[in-house]
Amino acid sequence: KVRRENHSYLRSALQGLPIEFIEATPNSNPSWFGFAFLTPERNKLARYLDEHGVGNRPIMGGNLLRQPAYKNIDHRVIGSLDGANKIHEQGLWIGVFPGITPDMRDYQIEVMRSYFNG
Repeated sequence: KVRRENHSYLRSALQGLPIEFIEATPNSNPSWFGFAFLTPERNKLARYLDEHGVGNRPIMGGNLLRQPAYKNIDHRVIGSLDGANKIHEQGLWIGVFPGITPDMRDYQIEVMRSYFNG
């Protein structure tokens, strides 16, 4: 319940920033692991968040064929991998774990807004 509340709070508070929100699939009610989003600024934003003490991680997955562990695995590709590449290059998440306090959430928002609004 708290993860959902934290996720919802961040979703509302970060509206208007140049990020693409990750949406839940229809008819689902996820217990969010993190607040995931996409931004072409991922690497610079991640460094900025690190510098300001806001935990973040790249979205795991994306185009797995770009991961070194899959380099020599036989595979075939059907269709475009544009979506997987976008997630691979732009996907980032910040935490929503139940131990985050309202002050911590507000700080996450403040730092995100300061990055994008300079």
